[in-house]
Amino acid sequence: MKKLATILIVDAIEPVLSFWTETLGFKVTQQVGEGRLDFVMLEANGIEVHLQTREVTKKMAPNLPEFGKVPGCVLYFDVEDLDSLEENLIRLSNTGKVKILIPKHKTFYGATELYAQEPGGHIVGFAQI
Repeated sequence: MKKLATILIVDAIEPVLSFWTETLGFKVTQQVGEGRLDFVMLEANGIEVHLQTREVTKKMAPNLPEFGKVPGCVLYFDVEDLDSLEENLIRLSNTGKVKILIPKHKTFYGATELYAQEPGGHIVGFAQI
């Protein structure tokens, strides 16, 4: 295997995109769609995340089971500056764009973590060791 890219299925890309680009610093490396985005490839420091609409996913792979509103995985990022990221996430949570699920806390294994739900509904964890 050479690499892993996570594909996040979302209702619409536009409401989710700024979380990934402005808050987390990802850059758009590819996008597909006319008028409305259907697919976006994002990259930051060798990490690749793809956003794809539920509608396009159904068209491309009609035999896949229906993706529910609650995702079955958690994206877990190691970060260098959890305090700054926490400030941004709290600011976004005050606007209703992000929901802090588990506030910043120290774990029994020595990491400081927090978990949030991004605008597309996916759970994202952040840790600083």
